[in-house]
Amino acid sequence: IILDMQPSLFGIHMRDGILLAKLLHSYNVITVEQMQTILPSREPNICYNNLLRIKQWMYCTGVDCSDSVMKEVSEGKGSIAIRLLYQLFLSLESKDRIKLYISKDDPEKLR
Repeated sequence: IILDMQPSLFGIHMRDGILLAKLLHSYNVITVEQMQTILPSREPNICYNNLLRIKQWMYCTGVDCSDSVMKEVSEGKGSIAIRLLYQLFLSLESKDRIKLYISKDDPEKLR
C-alpha cells in the first residue's frame, strides 16, 4: 500500500481504521475475522467505533492511547494518525525482533 503522507490526506485514509487493522493482521495480532469487523466508512461515528475496537488490540502490542486520540483520528486529523501509526509500527517491529532473537536462542521459548 502506498499512501501520500501529507497529514491532510493521510488522515482521510486512516480515519476508519481499515489500514490499522490490516497492519495488525499482517503481524498476526488479530485474525481475519477480527479484521473483518472493522467497517469501511466515512461516517465519523462508525470510524470512531472501529478505532475503539482497534485500540483494544493495539493495547496488546504495548501501544496505549486515549479515546480522545482515537476521536481525532476518526475526524481525519492526519498528524495524530501519523504519530499513532508510527507508535504502532515501532511496537510491532520491536516485538517481532524480540521474537526472532528468542527463536534463535531457544526455539522452545516460543511454544
